[in-house]
Amino acid sequence: MALWLAPRPFRAAAEAARDRPLASLGFGLLVWLGGYVLLVLGAIVVLTVATILLIVTLGNLASVAVGIGAAVLGLALAAFLLLVAYVSKLVVAYLIGSLILEQLARVPRERSGWALLIGVPILLLLSVIPFVGAIVGAAATAIGLGALWLTYRQRWRRPLREPEPEWAYARAPEERELPPEPWMRGPGMPGNP
Repeated sequence: MALWLAPRPFRAAAEAARDRPLASLGFGLLVWLGGYVLLVLGAIVVLTVATILLIVTLGNLASVAVGIGAAVLGLALAAFLLLVAYVSKLVVAYLIGSLILEQLARVPRERSGWALLIGVPILLLLSVIPFVGAIVGAAATAIGLGALWLTYRQRWRRPLREPEPEWAYARAPEERELPPEPWMRGPGMPGNP
């Protein structure tokens, strides 16, 4: 379902895990730990605001602040746990399945919808092995979270629009010359040799 709802980000996250596994692991550990730290800090902020409101005798407003804060923190916790428990492991399972399909069946990455059906059982079988399963599960979670972080960071660091070409800044704004239209690009036309 995740591959059907968001195929490009899902495949991009798997590619990030494939191209930069150690960076994915490192960023995944940071995101994993940082997510819980931010949730605890959010709870501290909500309780501090409620305490300040109680001190200044605004009891009703304090209960509203606690209610809204708890709802927001609950939604954030649910979204974070969903990413940690399922989405991160699905990214790694997709990566495992696509690597197997590429090596055995020579299926191109763009057409590898079967990758999850191959990767999920393999990851599940590896995760139920005593002692090794805990390590495999933690590594899959960290690599998946890191790949999602790298994909998110790459997506939002891209400029929203292309920068203007150099010719746009060659002259003052009132003297700017636009590039020739496509129909004007022939031999002997103005601006062409």
